[in-house]
Order: sequence, then structure tokens, then C-alpha cells
Amino acid sequence: MGSGLYLLTLTLLSGRAALPPRSRREMRFDVIIPAHNEEAGIAAVVRSAQQVDWPEDHFRVVVVADNCTDATPELANQAGAHVQVRRNSNERGKGYALAHAFEESRQRAWADAVVVIDADSRVSSNLLEAIAARMEQGECAVQVHYGVSNAHASWRTRLMTIAMTAFHRVRSRARERLGLSDVGYGVLLTAFAAGGFLGTLAAPRLIRAVGPSLLLRFGLLVEAALHATLALTTIPLVAGLMIVVFGIHTTIWGVVVTTIRQRDIPSAMFGRVTSVYSLVDLTGAATGSIVGGLVASAFGVVATYAMAAVAMVIVVVAAWRPLRESAAVPLTS
Repeated sequence: MGSGLYLLTLTLLSGRAALPPRSRREMRFDVIIPAHNEEAGIAAVVRSAQQVDWPEDHFRVVVVADNCTDATPELANQAGAHVQVRRNSNERGKGYALAHAFEESRQRAWADAVVVIDADSRVSSNLLEAIAARMEQGECAVQVHYGVSNAHASWRTRLMTIAMTAFHRVRSRARERLGLSDVGYGVLLTAFAAGGFLGTLAAPRLIRAVGPSLLLRFGLLVEAALHATLALTTIPLVAGLMIVVFGIHTTIWGVVVTTIRQRDIPSAMFGRVTSVYSLVDLTGAATGSIVGGLVASAFGVVATYAMAAVAMVIVVVAAWRPLRESAAVPLTS
């Protein structure tokens, strides 16, 4: 449930934010490409990085040829990159290569910022403009979108597209929309745990006071309200309070539904029914994640808002009367 809320919250908050003003085009960048035996594609990524729309004297492309045994350094140099050849058999890997490049850039004291791209990537022409515009507004670090160029080539590339869209676009836009850092966003999501704890305390009294039928139907309205609130707000406090309410709801919902199953299902069938319930629940979550990712990839993240809203309305309409009737018997009877 917690992971589902995390993904739901990210999606609902990840509408396209207003673009920042254009930069002054004054920042200087070291564009760093760590590479280990990348002779097949290093020239292409260097050329891609060199073609960005940015003053030529305000950036340089740096290839860190890390413990290479092929022609990566020579080909990168021929393509026009500044090449740093690093050989250390005891410290191998991307992290060491980046640390080497960062230290060189720091000592050189020329660049205002460093940009890291993979050796098998291609960059869009607005890469440095997009980064500079945000850093001039006070950002200390910027995560750009990192996608798959041949998204529709196979099932594997489609799954990679969904995963990268969720991580690099949905997650980053959600944080940007609320103006939160990584720590701030993590604190925001702890609101769900706080709500769950409050729900644990309140569940017995609420079940006795208003009954399971009203609680379940009210819970559906809470879920609809969560969609609407997170789709519209850019205020962290408002989002946090709504997530607390949702946390209370999910705990109470779980208590009520589990108790109803225990009350109404014969003991001999209880394990089977619970297994089917879990299968439908998890299958629905997985299917929804895939469909949401495909919709976001094809039509943009904002389209997932409409899909989620329509789905929630259908659930409310379809379940309202059955919940009123099936859960009408008090759980304490």
C-alpha cells in the first residue's frame, strides 16, 4: 500500500511545471563522459554533446577513458573531446572515473557546473540551456530526463521506457512542482505513515460510532479527493495534510475489509478467498502501473490525471450501493 501511494503521489504531482525564464547563457560547463571500452559509440556521443545550443567557449566535452583496453581514448580525441586517460587496476568503475573528473574540474576552476552523460547516450540540443535556466533560479543540482530512443522496438525497450519515465520524469517533476528537495520530499511522504498511525488509533472508535458501510463509502470519497488535491496543489502543506488523511483512510479501510471477510467467509474458504483477493489487488496494481506508464509515454504525464479521475469516478458509482448494502451489518454483531 505504501509503495502504491508513493507512485500515485508522484504521478499526480508530476504535471508539467511552468518553464523557468531563459538563462543568461553565461554559465560554463564541463560535460563529462565516463567511458570504459566504448570505442563503438564514443565518437557519436562526443559529437552529440558538441552540438548543444550553447556558446562554444562556455563548455568543454571531457571523456574519462577509464582503464580502457581498446581505442576509446584515440577515437574520443579525434572527435574533439578533451581526454583524460585513467589507469588504476585497484579502483575500477564509474564512480572512480567521475571522482577523477570532478577533482580535475575543481582544480582547473573554470567550469561553474559539471554535467554527466553516459557514453551510450545522445543529448538534446537544449541540454545546457535547461540546466543553466534552473541553476540561475537557485537549484544546486538538476536531473534531466533520461529516456530510451527506441522505445517501441521491443517489450524490453517498452519496459525500460516505463521505468525511466517513472524515475526521471515523474519523480523529478513531482518534487519540482512542490519546490522540495530530496529530503523535503521524503519528509512529505512520511505523512502517510503518520496518517496510518492515527488510523490505527481511530479505527475501533470510528467503526463503533458510524459503522463499516459509511466508512467504506467515505473512504472512496477520500481517494477521489486525494487525486484532485494532488493534481491541483503546489503547496507542500496542503499535499501533506491530504496524505495524512489518506493514510488514516487506508488503515481503516484495511481493518474494515479484513474484518468483513473474517465475518462473512466460512473458515474452510477463507484462505482461498484471501489468495484471490490478493491476486486481484496486486494484478490490478501492476496492470495500472504499466498502463499508466504507457499513457504517460504516449500522451504525457498529465493524461494520467484524466485516466485516474475517470477510473475513480467509475469505482465510486459502481461500489456505492453494494458497499451500503453488504457492509450494513455491524461488525460487532
